[in-house]
Amino acid sequence: NLNLPELIANHNVRGTHPDEAARVVDPVYLASLGQAALPAIDKVLAAPEAYQLEHSSHSKMSALALLKRTRAQLVLQVRHQEADWRAWGWRHARVKAYLDQLQAPARMLPWRASPH
Repeated sequence: NLNLPELIANHNVRGTHPDEAARVVDPVYLASLGQAALPAIDKVLAAPEAYQLEHSSHSKMSALALLKRTRAQLVLQVRHQEADWRAWGWRHARVKAYLDQLQAPARMLPWRASPH
């Protein structure tokens, strides 16, 4: 089952060679790819210095804020869909499994605020 939004999002944030400049990512386009882009969004949020976030109306800080807000909204969508069995699908199951693995206590992304 090919998931084009996931494929596109992952391609857009794939790593660069150490000799290359930072990877250019359009945060608005990445956010528009929906739930399938969550792993790619997390990758950008975990290492924003590795990306050149470009969009005509956003600075890097506002682009990061946009991605954080988008991520929160997408996670809420996924969790809301859990309550409705009719919303189940392979793509949804993959995103849900990804989010569930992040909730494991040993896994904390660097951009998340620490509870201390």
